[in-house]
Amino acid sequence: MQKFKEAFVLTLITPLFGLLYTVNSKRVKYRFGLLLLFTAFYGFTIYIDPAVDGYRAKESAITYYTDMSTSDFVSLTKQIVTLQSPSWAYNDLYVHFLAFFLVKVLQLPILYFPVVALVYGYFYFGTLLEVRRSVEGKASQLFWLFFVSLLVWKSLEGMVTVRTYTGMWMLLYGYLKFQRTRKKRYLIFVLLPPFVHFGYFVMALPAYVALLVGPRKILFSLLFAAAFLAPNQGNVLSGVINQTKLGEQKSRSYDVSTGSEIAMDIAKKQNAEGKIFVAGFVRVQNHVLALKAFLLVFLLLPHYRKHMLKAEASLLSAGLLGFALADLMSSVIAVHQRLNLVSSVFVLAALALYFARTGASHKQSLFASSNVPYLALFVALTPLYIYFVLANLVFIDFYMVLLPYVHFLGDDVGITIREVIRLFLF
Repeated sequence: MQKFKEAFVLTLITPLFGLLYTVNSKRVKYRFGLLLLFTAFYGFTIYIDPAVDGYRAKESAITYYTDMSTSDFVSLTKQIVTLQSPSWAYNDLYVHFLAFFLVKVLQLPILYFPVVALVYGYFYFGTLLEVRRSVEGKASQLFWLFFVSLLVWKSLEGMVTVRTYTGMWMLLYGYLKFQRTRKKRYLIFVLLPPFVHFGYFVMALPAYVALLVGPRKILFSLLFAAAFLAPNQGNVLSGVINQTKLGEQKSRSYDVSTGSEIAMDIAKKQNAEGKIFVAGFVRVQNHVLALKAFLLVFLLLPHYRKHMLKAEASLLSAGLLGFALADLMSSVIAVHQRLNLVSSVFVLAALALYFARTGASHKQSLFASSNVPYLALFVALTPLYIYFVLANLVFIDFYMVLLPYVHFLGDDVGITIREVIRLFLF
């Protein structure tokens, strides 16, 4: 209990060092609660670029919900449910309820991102802790390869989108907890993501199929390989999506073949050369491509077909189906990319769980001759690890080091760690 008090007080004063103390101390109880406390400070101080979805969501909440009556709230809820919401409103109940509660009921819009961060952090850290607890004995380097990759694939900075990656971690957390405990209450989290982001009515389908039919290992492996290797399959499912008015609207908005401004703008940004190599690397999703290429080799080995437990194989199956669906929808650029990221975390969680359980039976060194595919993946993902460090220099506020409460003075008082470094160097 004393260690917890020390970590709690340290987090209140200097959240960043409180995080380091919590992670490094093996005796700290209530680690999850302390991580959530850090996450709340992270959301309170994080720099939000006006171009990102989260910034627009908060501004929309302040603009439209400050004077919204209860009857208008109920009416808008019905419109969202029936897919008839006005153009200014999001098609997601999560953002809708969040905005009304914080802006209208509590009249505390300053809590918008701290609450968003708490929800995001609950599922993000909940997933990571569940995977970490599964380690039997000494963790192998193969486990750390996939665990660290899972940690950085879409870290806390993903909360700035408010909806997309909150739904991703919620889906993975619920799926993982249900598979490992078989407690039906976790299925709630599996079913909720479509109400966090409308896109999960499509993006969660692979997880639902894998959950219902179980791991069909050979079939799912063949589907993944065929979709990944077959050229020009991007329009296969466009016709199905376009059968509904909303589906056609969303599809055309993000389909590069239609010449949509939104789609072309996204493609332009992704193909533009980054100011630093790692930014360009992540932008074009080369890390996803590297993971898919690794999977082609991994599936030839007996791990998935013979040695994985049902929970591990089910997670990997959901990832394989997700990759296959993403490749069949490559012309719908937003769905394609997001589904690739969602599928990736399922695959990484499955592999981390597998090597947490079987790590002792594999050669510990990543550089062993039998571990060449894993070493190649590590090398391919190294820019992603570098990006994780550099991105946090941009997102993490310097006041996270000491006294984050200065943000009560206003949103414009923040200064990122990158800006502080620049002041000293230049």
